[in-house]
Amino acid sequence: MPYMYNDENREYMASMLPDEWRDTFRAVWNRRPESSDSDKAEATKKLIDLALSKREHEVDPENVAELNFSSAMVVLNAEEFGSTKHALACSYLLKAAACDNPTERRRWLELAEVYLRVSDRTQD
Repeated sequence: MPYMYNDENREYMASMLPDEWRDTFRAVWNRRPESSDSDKAEATKKLIDLALSKREHEVDPENVAELNFSSAMVVLNAEEFGSTKHALACSYLLKAAACDNPTERRRWLELAEVYLRVSDRTQD
């Protein structure tokens, strides 16, 4: 059985995201407890910047269901990630991308940021 937490799946999910979201998703996905402090800070900053962004959000409507499915699959395969909290951060970022309500989207991104920060401080 192929693993969920791999570069191929990361790039597949990133391909469905708006261009300005892709680097953030990759930075969050690739973040590990052993990552440098600057890499951790960069991933967190990118996530915060997305949450605060006033830019128009566009996701191909055909990708919304697949993003929601991918979000659920990340959670179902959380044991492959560094921690469950790391998986939740990735999942919530995907969930935010699929969301067309700006307030709800920001809430998902803020939750992703909280779980990303906590993922480095705790072990499952």
